[in-house]
This record gives sequence, C-alpha cells and structure tokens, in this order.
Amino acid sequence: MTKADQIQVLVDAIAATGWRLWMTSHNNTPAAQIVHRWMRSVAPGHFVLEVTSTRRATIDRVGEMLAITSSHEYTIRTIDGRELSWENADFVRIPRNAADNREIFLLGEQTALETSP
Repeated sequence: MTKADQIQVLVDAIAATGWRLWMTSHNNTPAAQIVHRWMRSVAPGHFVLEVTSTRRATIDRVGEMLAITSSHEYTIRTIDGRELSWENADFVRIPRNAADNREIFLLGEQTALETSP
C-alpha cells in the first residue's frame, strides 16, 4: 500500500466517523445537543468536515479551517496539505485530539450546572 493509499484510508475513516458523529448529534437528547452545538462552532484552526457535498472526494472534505470569509465561504487545508476554497458549503467541527474531547465533556458539565436547580 502506497503512502497516498494509506492517507486515503485514514481520511475515509475520519470522514465516516465525523459524519456518524454529526448525524448522531441530531438526536433529541441533552448529550446530542451538546455535541451538535460544539460541532457547529467552527472557527479558523478547527479540524473540520464538509457535510453538504458528500459525493466529493473525502480527501477534499477533511482538514483544518483556515478562513471563513462569509456565512458560506471557507478555506481549508486538506490532510494532504492543499488549500481549498469552498462556497455554499457547510462545515462541522470534528474532534482532532483528546483536548477536543475534553472540551465537549466540559461543555456538557457546564450545561448540567446551568440547568440544575
């Protein structure tokens, strides 16, 4: 397996996991709502997945958000290092590491404190 093939396998796995997390975040439970809110909070520097054009190559849809120039214009750096600009697209944040998972956990803790009597 070439390095390019290995990268493609990893990107496909990241995209599939990110997509499943995004779909699961639409459930009407408190935990899902917390994840949904976190995933919608996209900003430069975040690891992201483009979710509106699922037929496009996954290598083009996963990467680091570089810029948001309007409500639907974005620039990302893909896993293979290319910069791609997108228009009329939607991106969601996906966990890159343990720190992102911790941030989601802390958001849940904060929400629990705010809603408890």
